Parts: sequence; structure tokens; C-alpha cells
Amino acid sequence: MHPLPLARFRLTGADRVRYLNGQVTNQVANLEPDHARYAVVTNHKGQLEGELHLAAIASDPEALYLDAPAALRESLFTRLDRYIIADDAQLTDITDDWIAFHLLELNVESRQALEDIPHQLIANPRFGAPGHDLWIPRAAKDRVQALDLPFPTPPELEGLRIAQGIPMWDQELIQGILPPEARLQDRAIHYDKGCYIGQEIISRMRTVGKTNRLLCLLKGGQQAETNLIKLPLPLHLPGAPDKPIGTLTSIAAHAPDAEEFLALAYVKTQHIREGTPLHSLHSLRFTLCPFPSSTTHP
Repeated sequence: MHPLPLARFRLTGADRVRYLNGQVTNQVANLEPDHARYAVVTNHKGQLEGELHLAAIASDPEALYLDAPAALRESLFTRLDRYIIADDAQLTDITDDWIAFHLLELNVESRQALEDIPHQLIANPRFGAPGHDLWIPRAAKDRVQALDLPFPTPPELEGLRIAQGIPMWDQELIQGILPPEARLQDRAIHYDKGCYIGQEIISRMRTVGKTNRLLCLLKGGQQAETNLIKLPLPLHLPGAPDKPIGTLTSIAAHAPDAEEFLALAYVKTQHIREGTPLHSLHSLRFTLCPFPSSTTHP
């Protein structure tokens, strides 16, 4: 049972939807209760400043809930709070009050087991597959742990994330990245929702339809000790180690008897062709794979 390393904010006030819609790249209106929607926050150049999931909770209809990687707790809260000026909106950091887990399988027995424990259950394909975030008051952690729910392990979630091409903050996603470089346009961007900070640049990129690099899925061989590799690592074509054409950002752990493993990397656009061989330090050998189909959040 491993909690997700997330910060959590609660947004209230009559202007909460209108205000937040002007801050994030995805549509805030018409949220289906207890379903998460993914979005990113950009600066005036269209570059990433943060990522988040937002949700309307059926049991708390006067608020919106936002969660983000724990590393963004201070910077993202400050960034969002800065633009609340004349709006009737209040942003509150509730990270210390809640703890989150993720369930890939949620059967009738699991739902029944949770009935006597205060919780919020939010449908969220955050790892690229159907699943639910389970938010509980921090004080109820031991009670949930005693239920023996089918929580996946961190390596299982990491392997799923990489296989589905879902970028992660501080690995594929860092401040300054352009969302289309990380293939976020289908998951995180609503092009007809109205203005937000960075909207003009991101719309222009859609029209131009070209970036200098893209997030790619790679397949590697068995010989690598993936848990000993320090990332990021430069990637190059065979025989050209002085000319890096990409950066390896994530590697999925694999069983000792596995014949291959998957990884994520940014690769210069002109070299992106299925089957292209890529090498790196530690005798790593990869080939480029087709990128998974994007999951469009509702």
C-alpha cells in the first residue's frame, strides 16, 4: 500500500470555474462529478509551469479539487493564487489533510469495504488505463490498510505509465517544456475553451504542426540493470556517440527473466522512425516503437 506523492488544493467561491478556466489548458466547465480531468499550466510563452488533475466532487458541490505532484506544492499554489485578484475564489492547500492511493481494479467487494470509511473516489486514468484515485483523510490510513484492497505496487504503476506513454513530472515534464513536445495536446489541451495564459502560443503551434523533438516510446534488451541507471541520459545513433539526438528520461523495471523492457525519451523529430536504433551509456540499446494512442480526457 503506497500513497501517491501528491499535493492537493481546494478551490471555492462563485467565480471558481471561470477563474480556473483562465489558468489551465483544459476545459473546467461541465466536469462530471467524481471524474478527474487532466490539464497543464503554462506561462506566456506556452511553456510548462505545472500539471494537475481537477475534479468536482459530488459530496462537495461548492468546490473544485486540484491535485498535482508533491514537488509542485509550493510553486503551483503560488502560481495559481497569484492571479486571484478581483475574483470570488479562494484557493486552500489541503495536502496535509488527505492522502491518495490508486486502484486499477475496483470491484463490488472493494466498494463495500470502503463504505464505513470516509473517502472520495474519483475515476482517473492517470496512468493511461481506467482506474480510480482513492482519497482518504490522513487519519484513516491505518483503517484502509487493514482492508487489504488490491493496490498496485509502484513498479507496476511505473511500468503501466511508461507503456502507455504518460509523461511524469521531474522526468519527462519539467518547467520550460512545450506541451506538444510531450504529446499532451489530446490529453491536456482544449483548443476551443477560451483564453488562458499561453493559449496564443499553443494554438499557433497547433497550426504550424511541428516541434523540434517529441516524446517517444523505446524498447530495450534484457542486458540492462535498469535500477542502477541514473537518468537522464543522452541518446545517439549507433557509431555516433558525440552527436546526441535525444534524451532518455524513464525506464521501466523488468523481471530478471524478461526479454525486453520499455523506456521513454525525447528524440529529435527528424530521427523519429519506427525501428530506428538508439544507443546510450551502460551498453543500452533501444529501438523506436509506435507511440501509444493518446487518451483524451473528457
